[in-house]
Formats: sequence, C-alpha cells, structure tokens
Amino acid sequence: MALRRTLVAAALVVAGLVPSMARAQDATIAELKEKARAGDAQAARDLSKRYFYGEGVPPDLEKSLAWLRTAATLGLAEAQTRLGERYEEGDGVTLDYAQALEWYRKAALQGDATGLLKMGWMYQNGWGVPADEVKSAAFYLRAAQKGSAEAQFKVGTDLQNGRGVPQNCAEAEKWYLMAIRQKHPSAAFNLGSLHEAGCPSPDYVKAMSWYQKAVQLGDHTANRAIGTFYAQGLGVPASQEEATKWFGRGARAGDAASQASYGWALLNGQGVAADPAAALRWLKRAAAQGDVDSVCNIGWVHDQGNGVPQSDSEALRYYRMAADKGSAQCQFNLGVYYRDARAVKRDPVAAYTWFSIAARSELPNAQAKANSMRPELTAQQISEADARVAAWKPNK
Repeated sequence: MALRRTLVAAALVVAGLVPSMARAQDATIAELKEKARAGDAQAARDLSKRYFYGEGVPPDLEKSLAWLRTAATLGLAEAQTRLGERYEEGDGVTLDYAQALEWYRKAALQGDATGLLKMGWMYQNGWGVPADEVKSAAFYLRAAQKGSAEAQFKVGTDLQNGRGVPQNCAEAEKWYLMAIRQKHPSAAFNLGSLHEAGCPSPDYVKAMSWYQKAVQLGDHTANRAIGTFYAQGLGVPASQEEATKWFGRGARAGDAASQASYGWALLNGQGVAADPAAALRWLKRAAAQGDVDSVCNIGWVHDQGNGVPQSDSEALRYYRMAADKGSAQCQFNLGVYYRDARAVKRDPVAAYTWFSIAARSELPNAQAKANSMRPELTAQQISEADARVAAWKPNK
C-alpha cells in the first residue's frame, strides 16, 4: 500500500497536480529570503549555501557571497570565519589579509573556536598583522580550550618547539593526546616525532606506535617515518625489506618523501629487486611535488646512465634545478661539473662558488674541494665569489 501511495504521488507531480520538489524548494528560498531580510543571520547563511551549491536555485557565486556577507554582518560567527577565509584565500574576492583578519577578529570576540584558531594562524604567519609567536600561541590555546582539535594540535606543536611559549614536552603530549582523541592524524605524527627526537629522551618504541597510529588516521607522511625506523633498526629489528614496503605504501598514497625513498630503493635494489625504470617514475612523481632531493637524484640517474642513456647535459639540467632550490649535494655536483668541464666550459670560479655554497650546509668534503680551487683564482676572484656565496639564497 505504501508503494502504491508513492507511485500515485509521483504521478500527480508529473501531471502538475501537486507542487514539485523544485517548487517546494523555491518556496523555501522565498521564506529564507524573508527571514534574512528581517535580520535572521542563519537564514542568510543558509541562502549563501543554497546559491553556492545550486540547491533549489541555479548556482550563483556572487549571490552566495552577498548572502554570506549579510550573515557575517548580522553577527553569525560561522559566516564571519568563512568570509574571512574567502579574503585570506582570494576566493571570489581580492585577496586581502586585513579584511580576513577583521572578520576573524569579529568571530573571535564572540568566543568562536574557529575564529580564535584563525587569529592564531594570522599572527603566526604575519598576515594582516606583524608576526607575533606569543600572541599566536595565546589564540591557539584559547581555541584549544574550546575543543578545536586543530588548535590542540597547534598548542602541542608550540609546546614541543618552544614557539611563543616555553618548551614543555609533557604539556605538548597532553595536548596532542586531546587532538588524537578527536582523530587528528598530524597530532599522532607529531607525538611520534616528539618521542623520536628525545623530548625529554628518545623512545623509539613509543615513536613507532604513534607513527603507526598516524597512518591509521590517514597521515601518509608517517609511512616514510616507519620505513626509516625499519631501515635503521630503531625500536624494531632492522629490515630493508620492511622499510621498502612502508616507503611503497606512502608512495602509492601520494606522499612525496615516501616516493623519493621508494624511488631510491628501487634504483639501488634496497629491499626490492632493482628497477631503474620504475625508480625514475617514482623520483619524477616526488620531484613534481617539490621534493628537491628527488630532482637531484634524477640528475644522478642521467649522470650514471642507470636505466637511461648516460647524458651529462641532462644530469647538469637537473643538478642546476636542485642546486638552485638548495640541494647541497647537487651544489657540490655542479662544482664538479664546472671543475671537470662536463657539459659546460671549464670554470674554476663557478666551481669554487658552488663548492663553497655546498660547504655552507656542512656537506662533507665540500670545503676541501672549494679550497682545492683557490690556487687557480686571483685574490679578487676569491673575494667576489665569497661575496656571492654569502649573499646566495635558494630559489624557492
């Protein structure tokens, strides 16, 4: 009988004898507009969402923004933080940190946890205000006390690193645990890093357990940490095979650092059969996500002709990209190429410069190589090169 009534109702809708779903939604839109114009902030926010998602009305981002602004002006904290985010991200409006800060502040003054969290974020980054770690930490704490998992994570991070507050490992762990109870994956990862780093003393078994928890909660960066523990035998029996398995899991989940480690393992046959072609694919994936070491390693693949035709010019191209972004190893490799005239004209000054830049990162043997070039240079060339080294900054 219930099915029969449903079918009859559907037929009536098609025949136009009862209001359609669209008409019912139209009526709701009209009612929301009436309430919003009468000062109902939540109705204005609901209208903003309807226009954004096209629920009962054609999608209209301008109208969505207008109703969002109305809701924020009427004092709805959730709308104020969302409008602040639009200004912070330049989403549908001109990016404006001052406007973002103003709307976050209005929400924070109402005690809204997200507004307080966002105020901490703005002070941490110096967006719209001078950077201030103490004020940032204070806002994060207020948001954390109101139950924000992200703020609890931020408070733990501040306490672990002594950012804006005195370092306190025990308090950091307490706040991380609060966030973890709300299933915050990065809090589990950071708690693992806290125990790994030795705050107050290293406990690799605990670190491993929290990294595994992080993976369970969805933090794929923890795969590489677990793999590294197996590779180095930290808290677990050393096993390159297990290490590579974890690197592979992180790589397939999209973590760039895991892709870099998995590619290197495949390249060198560490815990898995060597597969240079697959290694290069994974290194390129990591490089595409900005992993500088992978860019350098791709250069090394071409340098050695491992799975690809040997090519000094291709190696040089990747070495230069990685060196410019701060890879000390590739800075060293560039020094070698300029010293030995590989794919470039021999240039002792350039060789000395790149060896010296690599030495700033305390790369073994880099300073010795730089010193070995000095007899070929004049005092003026050394002085000018040293000035360039002192002023050099990575191209991020």
